[in-house]
Amino acid sequence: MCEQCLAKTVMYVGPDKQEVLPDYFLVRATQDGSIMKKDDWGIVKSNSPDYIWSITPVSDPCDGLSEEQEDALPQDSFEEFYKAVENLEEALDSGGFDCAIHLGRSMTAAGYNPEIHGYRSAYWLCNHLAKFLKTAKVEK
Repeated sequence: MCEQCLAKTVMYVGPDKQEVLPDYFLVRATQDGSIMKKDDWGIVKSNSPDYIWSITPVSDPCDGLSEEQEDALPQDSFEEFYKAVENLEEALDSGGFDCAIHLGRSMTAAGYNPEIHGYRSAYWLCNHLAKFLKTAKVEK
């Protein structure tokens, strides 16, 4: 049985029923499965999640700010974001080469650009997921 079935995941879709990334859906476990635990998040292409992590994505506190505004933020503004990014990075590191290639292509199609966003893709992805969740709806 697939992990999504075992963990009874719910899928998050955008306002127009769009995926979180091209070819990928964002899911959350409602009960423990074989791998996913209740409230774990996953990015799924089909059946079982390609990546699983436990902390809800958090928006980058610097998103949309000028350098001057960023510099004025208190240092503790970043703690929650950094913790979420670290958790997501661990999940991304656990995926295989093929999964990474597909996810990278999908992120690029959704707007990720290493020259603009840097090479730590988990920062961009965490922010992207958090922004997506602000308007997403649960589809069971």
